[in-house]
Amino acid sequence: MHARWEQAGRPETYRVELGDGTGEQRVTSGTGPSALGWVLPPLPPVSRHERR
Repeated sequence: MHARWEQAGRPETYRVELGDGTGEQRVTSGTGPSALGWVLPPLPPVSRHERR
């Protein structure tokens, strides 16, 4: 991952795309062919009891 970060020009900012919870959530940094990006794994559902 460090090598990819170096190749992307050491980006200092990232964009997180959080949808409505029904699709992919992504993190990206940079643009073009050297951009970094990955899909966040889905989180398990939280019961109403756990939210308190």
